[in-house]
Amino acid sequence: DFMISLRELYKRDGEDATTDALYDIFFERMSEFIERKLIIASREVALRRQRPSAVLTFGDCFYTDSIKSGECFSASAKYHFEIQAFQMLGTVADCFIAFDQLVVRERKMTLGELISAVDANFEGYERILALCRKADKYGIDTELSNAHVKRITDRVSRLVIEKSRPYFERERLFLMPSIQSDTWHLKYGEQYGATVNGRLAHTAFSQNTNPTNGAAREGVTAMLNSMLNITQGGFVSGAL
Repeated sequence: DFMISLRELYKRDGEDATTDALYDIFFERMSEFIERKLIIASREVALRRQRPSAVLTFGDCFYTDSIKSGECFSASAKYHFEIQAFQMLGTVADCFIAFDQLVVRERKMTLGELISAVDANFEGYERILALCRKADKYGIDTELSNAHVKRITDRVSRLVIEKSRPYFERERLFLMPSIQSDTWHLKYGEQYGATVNGRLAHTAFSQNTNPTNGAAREGVTAMLNSMLNITQGGFVSGAL
């Protein structure tokens, strides 16, 4: 989603692209996804309430009331929720940081050059790869990296909660924001190409709230200080 957003930004604004515009495009994509997910969940909840004993889920095998009655536990629940995970926080944050620092602030490369380097998996673009890897990263406790981590997690939390609010008030249905990827960072990493933080194609993304592997180069204290910038309100999980 980040790379799609970056390409849309370049197509629209060219070399005049701004960090604010990139944030807006990225989170518009996320907003559309959450709305689709809420619509599907709403239909599912409606079905469960119509025929509570006819729709069983894997989770029902672990609820005492479901086992006793043979009916779907969540069909009669007062509230219905799903976890909305924001995956690979470290990778996403590092990508925003790299664009902001190298293209917008320091102008060490153009946006077009950066996209071309990523598309080539940085082959023939060793200078750009070195700059991307040297750029600030989530986990090193700098003003720039901390600001982006706070901005991203603030916006994720508010977006998920605000999009869910009408469904909660109308249907007692809501999504709970989370920063969790479990082991999906490995599977997805194998499937996707390079990213602007200097990650090569078909390699792992970051996991859960962890910095990208090797990014926390200033030690454990700096890493923990960086994590303090993750918005605490609203998130239900985010393992380190």
